[in-house]
Amino acid sequence: MTVLVAGGAGYIGSHTVVELLNCGEKVVIVDNLSNSYETVIDRIERITGHRSDFIKADVCDFEMMERVFSQYDFDAVIHFRGIKGGR
Repeated sequence: MTVLVAGGAGYIGSHTVVELLNCGEKVVIVDNLSNSYETVIDRIERITGHRSDFIKADVCDFEMMERVFSQYDFDAVIHFRGIKGGR
């Protein structure tokens, strides 16, 4: 199964990615890194031994998301993308 995790570099998203990878799923992370860091992707790999595909993008960018969905055949999408702190 291939899962898109929007916001997958954030706190909740990254923990979800770890669990998905530990269950043997293929994960693609889309995150604009406004509330997270790209180093999280490396930490996920260290924890699980698996590297997720990472795309730095905003899910509100319709053209980019069209490219992502044309590149991958997703079985599921999990959406954790959000802005904290009331911006």
